[in-house]
Amino acid sequence: MSADTPIRGTLLRAFNEVRPGLDDVVASMVAQIPEEELADYDPDSVGQFLNALEALVVEALEDSGDEKRRFIFDTAIPAMVAQGQTAVDMARGHTTFFVALGHRVLERISPDECPGAEAWLSRFLGDYCAEVVERAIQAERELG
Repeated sequence: MSADTPIRGTLLRAFNEVRPGLDDVVASMVAQIPEEELADYDPDSVGQFLNALEALVVEALEDSGDEKRRFIFDTAIPAMVAQGQTAVDMARGHTTFFVALGHRVLERISPDECPGAEAWLSRFLGDYCAEVVERAIQAERELG
């Protein structure tokens, strides 16, 4: 058993509480984007993103490997780049969303558990975003 297993369980409970409202969080975030920047906004892709994120977060919190993460990153990121998203676009979008997500998750954690939960979540989200950006840059290079 990993030393952070109790923290993972606490975070999983909090994430499961937050997940049903994430569609509304994204809708609120989108409402703040100037209309001229919304040309490529696709509500269906937002749903796909949230479902993929949920799968990856749960996989990590359950410490059940990285098969889903590899599959999603191997398929989704090159497709997103091929559709015109850049590494910068992805970094901006993920960072913006992760700030909103982190706040909502951590407010459901007890003060005693919050430092460990915050450390785990920030590491996970930072590593996640870094890998997305690295893979997007690689996909951009491959597209030429």
